[in-house]
Amino acid sequence: MDDQEFITTVRRRANLESDAVARSVTMATLQTLGERLTMGEVDDLAVQLPESLADALREHGEVPGDFSFDEFRSRVDDRANIEGDSPPTLVRAVGVTLAEAVGAELDDARAQLPPAYDRLFWMADPEEFLGTVRRHTDLESRAAARDTTIATLRVLGERLTHGEARQLAVYLPDAFAAALETSETPATDYDIVEFVDRVAEQERTESDESELADRITDDGETDTGEVRDHVRAVMAALADAVPPAEFDDALQQLPDAYSPLLELVDRADGSAA
Repeated sequence: MDDQEFITTVRRRANLESDAVARSVTMATLQTLGERLTMGEVDDLAVQLPESLADALREHGEVPGDFSFDEFRSRVDDRANIEGDSPPTLVRAVGVTLAEAVGAELDDARAQLPPAYDRLFWMADPEEFLGTVRRHTDLESRAAARDTTIATLRVLGERLTHGEARQLAVYLPDAFAAALETSETPATDYDIVEFVDRVAEQERTESDESELADRITDDGETDTGEVRDHVRAVMAALADAVPPAEFDDALQQLPDAYSPLLELVDRADGSAA
């Protein structure tokens, strides 16, 4: 991943206004991460990065600091001249992009950090996500699981505030994140019936080349019960894909009447049952 690709990816993931802002946040995050790791680990990461990013990571003292994740974010805000508390999506956008850029080398770096730092690098595996959807439905193909996932996430993005949708999207693979962030309008107050109907409508849009197309009747309708099963499966996969606290925050925006769509989610820890 070259310098510009890294910055462009951070800008998109954090929904920043310019490359300049994305670069400022990226440099601040890498400098602060470099303060938290040993010099040896910093060097191991830096050799896999473009020179400008590697230099930012190396800009630290010999002895790693011992500070919390909250302090990490505070230092990034100070370095990037961000007033007030920045949303966690900022540093996470950099962390996830770094994880993509350096691959397995990040495992050694993460071993030096407390568990609270896991949220900095969290990125769901698309195949695991789709595998969960298929496991909880009778969908046989990856394409169908992907189509129903995209459909459900689009509608969920319409139902949540844009800020909350973005908080979830930063943990997801690009195609799923884009679906969740499609809506730029205020949250739509769908009841559960309207939500499922809207997912069915989106499935019909997505299903031209997958087995979902075979499930649409001659009059263009889809079995509502089957669509509910699909939504339940996608919500279970989403619960596995994002940190429990983030998933729970999103659920707070949904009324209790949505509980039938969450039957596969263990509400105690936010993971799939």
